[in-house]
Amino acid sequence: MKQIYILILTALATSLCHGQQELQLSNDRFTYLQFNPAQAGIFMEKDAYASSYLSYRNQWLGFEGAPKTFSLATDYLLDDYNVGIGLNLYNEEIGIDSKIEAAANYSYRIKLDEGFLNIGLRTAYSSFGAQFSTIRNVEAGDIYDQGNNRINLFSIGAGLMYHSENLRIGVSVPSIAVIATSDNAQFKQRHVYLHTAFKLGDPGDDLRVEPSFLFKYQEAVPIQAKVGAILWINERITPGLHYRWGDAFALSFGWLLDDRLQLGLAYDFTVSNIRLVSENSFELQIGYVFRE
Repeated sequence: MKQIYILILTALATSLCHGQQELQLSNDRFTYLQFNPAQAGIFMEKDAYASSYLSYRNQWLGFEGAPKTFSLATDYLLDDYNVGIGLNLYNEEIGIDSKIEAAANYSYRIKLDEGFLNIGLRTAYSSFGAQFSTIRNVEAGDIYDQGNNRINLFSIGAGLMYHSENLRIGVSVPSIAVIATSDNAQFKQRHVYLHTAFKLGDPGDDLRVEPSFLFKYQEAVPIQAKVGAILWINERITPGLHYRWGDAFALSFGWLLDDRLQLGLAYDFTVSNIRLVSENSFELQIGYVFRE
């Protein structure tokens, strides 16, 4: 019976790893760079030239083997050349599986009407691992009696983003092509993202509303969607409400502590069948904007 239980958990962990290959955050306005390289160097304030955001997400609290993610996104604007560069690092663990990824991003911006069109390129190194040695009660010759295993590969992606003072709209494919053996290429599937956010009201208003939409497509699963809105209070405090279709409702909160330091929080209330073992998820973001 214990062996059957172990097999079920392992199969679940493996399916989660394949189903959640790209980073998932509820408060993703801090981390567009993680899935769209065109975000590199986009700063709405004219005196900002670089930023760094550190994120942590503990998904499905209390469920053993559930996803835990650490990520770092940093970018820099070479204003004189209309070029943005960025770096993403993240580590995620799901059951016995783990993933480490490092991605370099490049974007070039073109003046377009009242805003800019950014064209982005991304190259990433990904390492997938499975710690079979941590599974107990395996028998000699069992398929899980193989010690630890790790697969490494490279991928290339691209993205577009139009942005102005009140609007962002982008489309991206973080992994268009994968450089790996044919057996390993399946570990990095192609995802297509479409995302947009727009602020209602005039700059300087005490209260403004920013609806946002994020759609993700991968051919092996149904289209995934997240809709939400945040309320900008004096351009510093940003409570929000979001819904990830068929998965969870999320409350978010952002606070611009000063002109540079930012804090973000999010708490998910699970509505899918996962709620039978865990009803919530938690995430935290800390960001810093560098200004002249």
